[in-house]
Amino acid sequence: MEKTIMDDLNASLLGMTKQISKIADLLSQNPQNFNAGIWELVKSIFNVLTPVGMSLAAMFFVIDFLQKSMNFEFVKWEAVVKAIIKLTIIKAVLENSLYILQVIFGIVGEIINSVSSPDIAKINITGANLQSISKSVHGMDLIDQIGFYWSISPWLFILKLVGIVILLIVYGRFIEIYIYTMIAPIALSTLMSDSFNVGKRFIQNYIAVCFQGVIILIGISIYAKMLSNNLLGVTSKDPSSWEIISSMSITSLILLLIVVKSGSWAKQVLGAG
Repeated sequence: MEKTIMDDLNASLLGMTKQISKIADLLSQNPQNFNAGIWELVKSIFNVLTPVGMSLAAMFFVIDFLQKSMNFEFVKWEAVVKAIIKLTIIKAVLENSLYILQVIFGIVGEIINSVSSPDIAKINITGANLQSISKSVHGMDLIDQIGFYWSISPWLFILKLVGIVILLIVYGRFIEIYIYTMIAPIALSTLMSDSFNVGKRFIQNYIAVCFQGVIILIGISIYAKMLSNNLLGVTSKDPSSWEIISSMSITSLILLLIVVKSGSWAKQVLGAG
């Protein structure tokens, strides 16, 4: 029974360690490298929607032109020149929107690399913790070992669940970035209209989705620091097995909370919420 307990513990803790390292590695990737096949699909849809975006921008220009003409805002030639310059700039933005989005992601990627903590690469939640648990389990009789195994099973399940949910959120972030990139020409075409602010909100939201990776990485750095220093809620020098496992699980739940809230926090920071 002792071997079963330690094997399950080791598998769960090692699995969480690998999952966190994998997530940190994914955050450093760009959309092109994350999945080349999906990126080709993104570019093909983007190219299809770019002419549509151009047409919408021209339509918004005509609508605004007519509205301002009826309100006699185009009496001065300066207003006409301003509108034409604006149309030219929006046309350039639409033609180069894919490059602009890549630049934005690249800037955020540099921030991610800058805030990346060395503790993430060295994260290990097995080590001494597992040795302490092994000593405690070895001193139990069979009945106590069975009871201990059943008592820690929910916490081991939580560890696995946390890792899976965090990974899904990171994958979802990339999917969101792909969708934003696909529809960029349509959303950015509204920059031509003074009546809509969809284009501005689109840019804010795209930056927020990219910046979400920074917040997730900060959460992982906090998680790694907590595990490498002192376990949450453990104050004794010789903690029990139950204290160690529950502390690691609670710390993992805190990481899950940070990752789940990372999207809304990024929007709040950038004023896109």
